[in-house]
Formats: sequence, structure tokens, C-alpha cells
Amino acid sequence: MPPKKKAKKSPKEPEDPLEYINYVREKAEKSFAKGKKSNTNYDIEQNVREIRALLKINTEIFDRCKSSGGIIKKQSTFTRYGYEVVKLRQSTPGKVQFITEPEKTQKTFDMTPLTILPTGLDDVFVAKYQNEYPSFIDFDKFFQTLIMLQDDILEQCLVKLKQHIESIHVCLGEIETWLLEPKSSVDYINKTFRKKLKSLTDDDIGVMTTPAVESDVCMHCSKPFSSHHRNPYSTTGSRTCTQYNGYNIKSFAFKKYTVLKTCNESGKFEKTFTIAKESNQTKLKKFLEFVSS
Repeated sequence: MPPKKKAKKSPKEPEDPLEYINYVREKAEKSFAKGKKSNTNYDIEQNVREIRALLKINTEIFDRCKSSGGIIKKQSTFTRYGYEVVKLRQSTPGKVQFITEPEKTQKTFDMTPLTILPTGLDDVFVAKYQNEYPSFIDFDKFFQTLIMLQDDILEQCLVKLKQHIESIHVCLGEIETWLLEPKSSVDYINKTFRKKLKSLTDDDIGVMTTPAVESDVCMHCSKPFSSHHRNPYSTTGSRTCTQYNGYNIKSFAFKKYTVLKTCNESGKFEKTFTIAKESNQTKLKKFLEFVSS
């Protein structure tokens, strides 16, 4: 029988304090070096510069988006308002109208990158969370913590952090792009119908509180005015809606449609064009040409 192989002994930890420090550092360097790639830029100065710029940009994007969110957390629902569709309807016999009305749209985004540390650093460091948003890590403070590391380890940690900060940038960029879509839609409507509609904000919706009739529909919950409770503190008879973002109370705000164009055309027409879709823009253009010919 061949002789049994002796089990490898793990390196003995030095007793001397300085030697122990070097031992731990060398061990950490080897651990981080395992994932080191030849085509990656490990230049500390450049990565520090890029991370600082990304952190600043991400903060600016988040500040622009947060007012449209409810309770900001790992899975966050954002709300936007805008003129997102053009409807075709029969107004009177022989006449058709193109109309639009303000719409409330909500979408839930996965904001996980803001709640976790970069892979490979999450089992080494303890995260500090933001005071205002306790689900989100304070990456500014985490970055400052990394800066204190020795250069051999720092260069690899900065790469991992930059990659993660870039994923946060993509996440926030998707939210902002979605929130800005109504502006593109209203620009298209104004250009197509020669109107002067403006992009809607939460403040604009707040003044749409005086309904014309009981059947007016609420912007927040899509229910009629008659189903809302009267505001006991109001002298104008306004009513309240508890469905705004699902967590706070807003005044009833009604959908008021705008007539974009009236055409003489016999027959019954009912159609809805979603402006954000290029295919719908093409269909709308062709239909306008048809009824205007």
C-alpha cells in the first residue's frame, strides 16, 4: 500500500504583534487577489475620482426621484402623472374628437443594489445605513471607510465598489427614465395638435379639487367624486382620498379632459392611442390624416 499523505498543516499564526499584522494583511491580499482580472483598471487615483463622481450623480438622481415615491425601501412604488393617451370619441353625430386627460401611473422598482454591499466585501465589512432611509446603505461613509485600507487591498476593494455603484446608477436611471416618459408624451401631443399642455407635477394635481359633477373620477383612485368622504375642515365642500401612494391622505383631484382636435366625420369611432409607443404614434398619425383628408 502506498504511504498515506500527511495532512497539510495550516500556517501557524505568529505570536509577535507586528508579524501577526503582516500575516493577516498578506492573507487578506491573497484572498482579494483571487478574483483579480488582467483587463480591469486597478488605478487607485482614477477609481477614487470615478466613484466620487458616481456617488454625486446618484445622489442627484435619487433626490429628483424620491418625491415621486411612497415609502422608499427595497421594493419601491413610484407615481407619475401625465397625458399618456389620446382617445378618439364620437362627440355628436357627424363629429369626432381627439381628447386627452391626465393619468396617474404607478410602477414598482427593485432597489436591491441600494440595500446591499458589493459582492466580495459583504462578508468583510459591516454596513452603515442612512438615517432618512434606513433600508439603504450609506455608500458615502462606506467609501470613506475603504479609503483607510492599505493600498494593496484598497485597489481591489475600489474596483468592487465602483462596479456596485455603477449598478446603483443603472437602477436609479431606470426609475428617472420612467418618471420622465410623460414629458416626452406631452411634447409629442403639443407638436402633433399644436397645443400648450404642460408636464404635470404633484402640485398641479393638488389644485384639481373642484369637480364639475358628482360623476367626476378621482386621479388617485379612479373612483367617482360621490364615493369620497367630505373634508370636515373644508369650506368649499372638497372631499378626501386615502389612496394616494397607499399611505397618506390627499384631496380629491378630478380628471379633466382636454379636446385636442374636432373633425367632421360620420360613423362611430372609439380608440385609444398610448403615446409612449412608437407604433401607436404611427397609427395616430395615419388616423389624423384619414379624418383630416
